[in-house]
Amino acid sequence: MKRLIDGILVLDKPRGLTSRDALNKAWKWLPRGTRIGHSGTLDPMATGVLLACVGRATRLVEFLHELPKTYRADILFGARSTTDDADGDITPAPLPSDPGTEAFTALLTRFTGDILQVPSTISAVKVAGQRAYHLARKGREPELPPRPVRIDRIQLLHLDWPRATIRVDCGKGTYIRAIGRDLGVALGTAAYLTDLCRECVGDFTQADALQLDIPAEQALKQLQPLARAIQTMPRHEIGGEALLRLLEGQKPTRDQLLALGTDLPELPTDQLLALLHQGHLKILAHWRDGHLRPRKVFLGPGDHNAPEDLD
Repeated sequence: MKRLIDGILVLDKPRGLTSRDALNKAWKWLPRGTRIGHSGTLDPMATGVLLACVGRATRLVEFLHELPKTYRADILFGARSTTDDADGDITPAPLPSDPGTEAFTALLTRFTGDILQVPSTISAVKVAGQRAYHLARKGREPELPPRPVRIDRIQLLHLDWPRATIRVDCGKGTYIRAIGRDLGVALGTAAYLTDLCRECVGDFTQADALQLDIPAEQALKQLQPLARAIQTMPRHEIGGEALLRLLEGQKPTRDQLLALGTDLPELPTDQLLALLHQGHLKILAHWRDGHLRPRKVFLGPGDHNAPEDLD
């Protein structure tokens, strides 16, 4: 019988590998034919937390994308890069005098909150059906419109002009290279990232991340459960009888669930609710027209044979 492996592997991606390269190395830890995917691409220059979704966890990638992220970035001022990082072609730019820690810190507040950001030309944003980085590598500089992003905080860790190290807490879709580039413009010069590390995604931290050269047995001991992917979603334990009814395709009302010993809160229509049984994620569901409707079902060995994607 084929061994079923599901969960999340927290990888520590080294510099020089693409996210796909890192995923391929992690794939070697798994039984042949196991599904695997990743959430949140890191460029080859970048290091740090890369989440590898294994088995049924691949159906939770969209929720991992929504988790807040923290990055540490080293910036060099007085030069520009075609890629906004150290992997591009570098040309010098006029360098103003040291702005000082106080002025630099004050400048960072201009880049926090809900802002509009123009992505880097080598980003994965699509332009006329093509990825921007494909166009850039063909020598065609794509025109990218600004996009809304959320930056919760930028902290200055160190300033040794013309170099600075910052830590950025942000939401999905934020380009840290663009922050470095735009800080350079705001200071009357140019700038690019010399180093970038993703320190955490939600509560997945670099301290817990796995090196890619460890043995498979050691890596699989650190496989994180499916439920950790839905960190910001309301979650509730569901009784066995209520779970069986849902797996059979029934759409119970709240009163019917109460009669089965399961008390679930009524939430706004289409707000997802994570249902766990004995601590294991089983169903993502939502209320509609007074009935609880499964959206995604995560079947394990011995579970009733219900379809996985519903509604």
